[in-house]
Amino acid sequence: MTSQPNHAARCNTPQVTLTEHGLAIDATTTIMAAYSTLAISGSLALAALFASGPDMRCSIERPAKRRSATDSASNAHTGDKVRLESLVPSAVAAAATAAGYETGCRLVWADRIGATFANRPRLIEAMDVGTGFTYERAAPAHLGTGAIVSRGDVPQGSYLVFSVGLGVPTVQAVARVEQIPTTEALAAIDGFAADRITAACGRCHRQWTARDGRPIFDPADPDGIEWDLGQAANLGFITGTVDCPVPDCPGRVGFTAAGGQA
Repeated sequence: MTSQPNHAARCNTPQVTLTEHGLAIDATTTIMAAYSTLAISGSLALAALFASGPDMRCSIERPAKRRSATDSASNAHTGDKVRLESLVPSAVAAAATAAGYETGCRLVWADRIGATFANRPRLIEAMDVGTGFTYERAAPAHLGTGAIVSRGDVPQGSYLVFSVGLGVPTVQAVARVEQIPTTEALAAIDGFAADRITAACGRCHRQWTARDGRPIFDPADPDGIEWDLGQAANLGFITGTVDCPVPDCPGRVGFTAAGGQA
């Protein structure tokens, strides 16, 4: 996890891929670009908790009441520990709240299906941890009858949980942030919105832009022509280019995420 904010986030500039189904921007790359831009530090503890496997028994408790590492897995549900039945951020926050911890979770960003060029839906949730807690994970041992127990501390603060995927999204990163960003602040990060793609011909140098997940390209030149990717000729899946739609132009058109680097 990064320890300092990286407002340039140049290494995470999303690339545009041309496939048989159209144009796509890698969702994970855009998520990590936002992470690199916003994080003041990573949160290994929360990231490890959300990455727990389905066979792990997870619980949380106040740090002051944390048991030693020699405690057996059979004690995992006693005392002040709160068993976590689900590891999605909202469920963890709800379990903590029910136990009297000051913890909240709210949605910051969720893609509308079909409204972006991201190849998978993206989700960003904010966790406000007013009462720090300790998590415990008990995983069945491969040998013997014992269990492998690991713990981590989640201090008070504001966190963003970045996830990608359908159904129950997979957590990609967790960041501690100075403040929870607005939807507008997230959309302002280069390439993050994934809702615009720029097309440019290397021969005639004309440019077009497609918006909101629709592969219809509007010309930058008022006298230019509009064109549909579905009608483009000679799709080059290796080069990521198509024939220029301008009549008599022998050039090829390439694609970049608007706001990103070519």
